[in-house]
Amino acid sequence: EWSTILSSAFSIGRNVFSTILSFVTALMISIHVANDGDKLQGKLVGFFKKQYQPEIRELLTRLSHVWTKFFVGELKLMLIIGVMTAVFCSAVGLKGAILLGVLAGALEIIPNIGPILSAIPAILSAVVFGSSYLPFGSWVVALITVLGYILIQQLENAIVVPRIMSEAVGIHPVLLIVGILVLSGKLGVLGALLAAPLLGMVKVAMEYALAKLREEDPYPELYR
Repeated sequence: EWSTILSSAFSIGRNVFSTILSFVTALMISIHVANDGDKLQGKLVGFFKKQYQPEIRELLTRLSHVWTKFFVGELKLMLIIGVMTAVFCSAVGLKGAILLGVLAGALEIIPNIGPILSAIPAILSAVVFGSSYLPFGSWVVALITVLGYILIQQLENAIVVPRIMSEAVGIHPVLLIVGILVLSGKLGVLGALLAAPLLGMVKVAMEYALAKLREEDPYPELYR
C-alpha cells in the first residue's frame, strides 16, 4: 500500500514539476521575444535587400505586436477569472473571498495546475470556517465550493479563454480551441500556453506570404 501511495505521490509531484517548468520556460521565451524584439528586428532586416527592408520591418513589428497583445489578453483573463471567483466565493459566504479571487486571478497564468492550486485554499476555508450565512454544514459548503470552481474552469475553457485570446491575436475562437488541443497534445502545457501567440504569428506570416504570392504589396500604407 505504501509503495502505491508513494508511487502516486511521485507521479503527481513529477506532473506538477513538469507543468511549472513548462510555464517558466514559456514565460521566459515570451519575455525575451517581447523585450529583444527590436534588437532581433534590426539584425534580421539587414539580411534582406534594401528595397524589401521596409516591409520586412513591418512584418517583424506585427509579429512582435502579437506577443504584446497576448500579454494584454492574459491580463484580461486573469482579471475576469479573479472577479468571477471573488463573486462566487462571496455568494457562498467564504471568508477572504476577495483574497481568494486575487489568488485565482494570479494563478490563472499557469495552465491546468493554476486553477487547482487556487481551489485548495477555498476548499480549506469552506471546511474550517463554513459559510457566513448559508444554512449548511462545512462539508456541504466545501462540496459547493468544489462544484463552483469546476464550473468556473469549464466556463473559462469553453467561453472566456477562446473569446479573450481570439480578440487578442486575431484568430477565430474555434480555430484557437483546435490549435490549443493540437499543440497541448504535442507539447503538453507549453503548447497550451503558447498556442494563441504562435497561431497569431502564423496568421500574420501567412497574410504576408499570400500577398507576395499574388504579387501584391503586403503593406501598401508604407509607401503612401
